[in-house]
Amino acid sequence: MIKINLIPPEYPARQREKVQTARIAAGAALAVLLLAGVSVLRVKSAFDAEELLKEKQLQLQTYQDKVAKVKELEATKAAVEGHLNAIETLLNGRLYYTNFVRDLLKTLPHTLWFTALNTTVKPGNGAIEFNINGNTRSAEDFAAWYARLEGGGSFSQPKLNGGLSIENDKGAETYGFSLSCTYSQPPR
Repeated sequence: MIKINLIPPEYPARQREKVQTARIAAGAALAVLLLAGVSVLRVKSAFDAEELLKEKQLQLQTYQDKVAKVKELEATKAAVEGHLNAIETLLNGRLYYTNFVRDLLKTLPHTLWFTALNTTVKPGNGAIEFNINGNTRSAEDFAAWYARLEGGGSFSQPKLNGGLSIENDKGAETYGFSLSCTYSQPPR
């Protein structure tokens, strides 16, 4: 069988060109469509990010307001605690001298008396440094009292300033002394 081709040879070449052009156009259209889709998604995500940013900024403002309120309350708390500490210091300070005198009098023998008592509060630890000028009828009672002060407890660092002076008044001997010591209130 013999085939006769009545179609001119340019026609299939033109058809192939048209198909090739259609494929290129379809590929370009697909690329443009794909690029447009990606662009739309990017723009949408940018708008979503802006909305999220606005939402987060509102949350941040709310939290900043709360943080400012907390800082204000902490400052108020610190001021109140300062006042309470001052009140406690005043209350303890008032009782501090009372406790000091009470504890000092508990250590005294009945033959010893004071002619002067000077006190100074140490600012660092609140201990009381005191100087006593006094008299006693018995050197043994003074020695026993001095040993009690040296023995620890609330009293520390007793120091006899200048020794004992002896006075003879109508046959009765009186011993004068000057003593320095430190008192620290025990925890209650």
